[in-house]
Amino acid sequence: MLPWPQNFWDPGAAGQRRQALIDDRAPDDILTFNSPKVGVDLEGGVAISDMTDSARELADALVALHVDRVNFPVEADTSGVHFAWAGSPERGRHHYYRLAGPRFLVEYDNTQNDANHAHSVWRDPGNDFGDDLLRRHLAEDHGG
Repeated sequence: MLPWPQNFWDPGAAGQRRQALIDDRAPDDILTFNSPKVGVDLEGGVAISDMTDSARELADALVALHVDRVNFPVEADTSGVHFAWAGSPERGRHHYYRLAGPRFLVEYDNTQNDANHAHSVWRDPGNDFGDDLLRRHLAEDHGG
């Protein structure tokens, strides 16, 4: 089991904590919902490559946690990924985090049922799993 994500920031990393915190209030659900393409601004957060050693290890473990859930080999391009947090840092309170980069996006929220019901999603914003390939093909190659 992973340590509570608030442990990303040791006391000496207050600047990283401020950079990662995108809102004091967690959103009601994942921001990308079930849209076939990522269409919301996911800017902000702290670059994983800039995190301190223990925070970087935990960020890498979070990435692996989501990628390893897939039952078939998938290459995950995690270059340029930023970690962002919204909501309370206290266990059992409403919170949201995301790991977002050009080709990798994980969103996790625990805001429903008094922070006792979590949602998570893993997407590739550049080649989304939910993309309607037939619709794209018809539009790009057949003018419709």
